[in-house]
Amino acid sequence: MAKGSFRMLGRILNIYYAMVYRWTCQFGESLPDLAVAEDIKEMEFDEMWHFIGKKKKTLGPQSG
Repeated sequence: MAKGSFRMLGRILNIYYAMVYRWTCQFGESLPDLAVAEDIKEMEFDEMWHFIGKKKKTLGPQSG
């Protein structure tokens, strides 16, 4: 099962994934700015699966 990435969408559409990225950026730039209510002080985003750098995960016992 694939995640909803630009590369996966490019494979489904049989086009280069950078084109999907460009379309997404162009569409996002065409949208109006969103207004955020004054009383909102904090927002939380969930379901983030991208990693920056490398994932810090070890297998087996950790050595000292």
